[in-house]
Amino acid sequence: MSANVASDETPDESLFVALKALQGLHSMEGERQVLLADVVSYVEGGDDRLDKVKNAVVTDLSVRRQLQWVLQQRRLAAAPAEALAQDTAELEMRIGAGFRLLFRQSRADKEHVYVVLEMDSTLQTSEGAKLLLIAQSDTLLARVPFAEVSGGRSQIILRKDDDQLKAIQNPNATLSLLEL
Repeated sequence: MSANVASDETPDESLFVALKALQGLHSMEGERQVLLADVVSYVEGGDDRLDKVKNAVVTDLSVRRQLQWVLQQRRLAAAPAEALAQDTAELEMRIGAGFRLLFRQSRADKEHVYVVLEMDSTLQTSEGAKLLLIAQSDTLLARVPFAEVSGGRSQIILRKDDDQLKAIQNPNATLSLLEL
């Protein structure tokens, strides 16, 4: 059989299809789409394409859904968004299913806040495990790594003006706790 098999497309239609495909490739040249593998890498603590994933999650509904699916598969525990009245006071505690976050101002330096993660005995993690807290809302996405767990607790110190602290204290953010 010959390589020049007759098709239903005219040469003009074939050229049009080829040019549209080329145009699509050129439009994606500087910016590659965020793929599911990128979202999984973000959730697992990878730094590759960190800003691209963060931007895509807050601007692209399909990427946000991918993140939700990955988090549902991987999370140990979650804390829903807080139902607050018009109170603008800073949160001192966030409580989730299986864990609690406490926010304590440092006595040594007023610009630092201790973030203490306390896990319930029902939450199964290995001793010395490293944990990652992901805060997500429609307008933000942040990863907050915690030190190794000891006695069901872990803590980190963040500056008062740190974006990570603001994200996990944000009452509109859902928190997901993952083991790395």
